[in-house]
Amino acid sequence: MTDTDTTADIVEESTPAASSREPTLSAPTVSVAAPEPSLSGAMSNNNGWVKEHRKLLDWPLFKKPLTAHLWEYCRLRANHAAVDLWAGGERLHLEPGQFIIGRHAACEDTGLTDKQYRVAMLHLETRNA
Repeated sequence: MTDTDTTADIVEESTPAASSREPTLSAPTVSVAAPEPSLSGAMSNNNGWVKEHRKLLDWPLFKKPLTAHLWEYCRLRANHAAVDLWAGGERLHLEPGQFIIGRHAACEDTGLTDKQYRVAMLHLETRNA
């Protein structure tokens, strides 16, 4: 993999002020094109966007990086539409926001160890996140 494969391309544009008026400050328009991340697993769907509010910075668990990382992983894995699937020989109906998580697959996808996963999940469960 080369540096161009992992580096985001940033393009800046700005509108010049008219010469007859005083110059105005305007923020440049920035568009970022980054490589698409890959997730393993049968339910992997890398299409779409997830909105995130800056208020997340005030979340107490944001200061626990492993927990915040697992939380973000869960948000990205959550279904955006209702889905029916078969798991363990039974039919499951998942609503938007729900998903099935397995410890081993989540550890592989996130890079967390088994113990880091269990501790981070405990933090999320005890805070009702």
